[in-house]
Amino acid sequence: MPVHLPITSPELAVSAIQSGNRVFIHSVAQTPHVLIKAMVDRAHELTDVEVCHMHTEGPLPYLDEQYRNSFRPNSFFMGPTCASNSIRVLATMFRFF
Repeated sequence: MPVHLPITSPELAVSAIQSGNRVFIHSVAQTPHVLIKAMVDRAHELTDVEVCHMHTEGPLPYLDEQYRNSFRPNSFFMGPTCASNSIRVLATMFRFF
C-alpha cells in the first residue's frame, strides 16, 4: 500500500522552529538548501536556535555573522563549508571522532 505524505511549502515546514530549539541539518548531497533558506529568512523572528550539522555541502547562510544571535552552529565534522567560518564553528564544535 503506497504511503502518501502531505506536501507543504518550505516556509510552512520551518514555521515549527521556535527560539531555543535544536535543529538537525542533513549532510552531504542531502543538505536541504531550500529549507535552510526558509529558516534563515525567519532569522529576525528567532534567537538561539542550535543548528546541528555534519559535513554539509554548499552554502550555509546561517553561519554568516549577521545571524549570530539567531543561529548557533554545532558542527559534528569540520567540512569545507565551515572552514570560512571556522572561528565561530570551532567555538561550538562537538568532537566525537
